[in-house]
Amino acid sequence: MRHTVLLAMICASLPWVSSNAQSFDGEWSVLQTCQTTQEGARGYTWRYGATVKNGHFVGQYRNTGQSPSMTPEGQIKSDGTASLSARGISGQPITIRNSLPPHRPLHSK
Repeated sequence: MRHTVLLAMICASLPWVSSNAQSFDGEWSVLQTCQTTQEGARGYTWRYGATVKNGHFVGQYRNTGQSPSMTPEGQIKSDGTASLSARGISGQPITIRNSLPPHRPLHSK
């Protein structure tokens, strides 16, 4: 009998876990800042929109293919943390660490 009660408690908690990540669903406004680095890359501040649907985050800074631009995306966990990947096009060398050439495709995790 004890095993049945435990299983029922676990099953009852599962919908809460999956819906908790979805509690972030909706339209978001993102403020991304990067400080000036010791290597010489100038700091910047970007503002852009993002959408979360079924716990999946997708943002867009400027138009895809424009320099600079970025599309970050990834799954949000039920505790609100996320690991995002980003793809885009690099900007001016003054804002890029390690002197990546401008207007080149980039990918980051």
